[in-house]
Amino acid sequence: MLQLLPIHPRCIGTTALRAQLARLGFRTTPRTIQRDLIALQTVFPIEFDPRTRPYAWRWSRDADPHPLPIAIASTPVRLVAVVTASVLRRLGEVEARPHGDGRTCVTMTVSGGPALRRWVLGFGAGFEVLQPASLRDELRAEALAAAARYA
Repeated sequence: MLQLLPIHPRCIGTTALRAQLARLGFRTTPRTIQRDLIALQTVFPIEFDPRTRPYAWRWSRDADPHPLPIAIASTPVRLVAVVTASVLRRLGEVEARPHGDGRTCVTMTVSGGPALRRWVLGFGAGFEVLQPASLRDELRAEALAAAARYA
């Protein structure tokens, strides 16, 4: 649900959020969404727009909208990547060592699945996956297809 929230100043209402969750296979009620977001607000920098009813939600103005994917009912993945300094600052606590080209090699365990690909792609060119090889291959194919569209 957190990955569906837009960045400040945009917001998403409970009805739209419920529809997006349903498309992803999660059946829930508007009230449950509101309760869950209120609880998540104590842990993540998200906020609601008090001018809307029901509340519309978003990442707060100073939030990093790329928290590590949370392992919920998915297989953990050991991810090895080379990242830029700006991406490294956004990752928080990870195992890191110099890579030799000014970037940093990081190792972390994250949640697998489609959310992982979206999370990695959100960092753009600042994040290069080394392992798992299957994820690297998927991302490479997607990047080549995108580059071909813009050629």
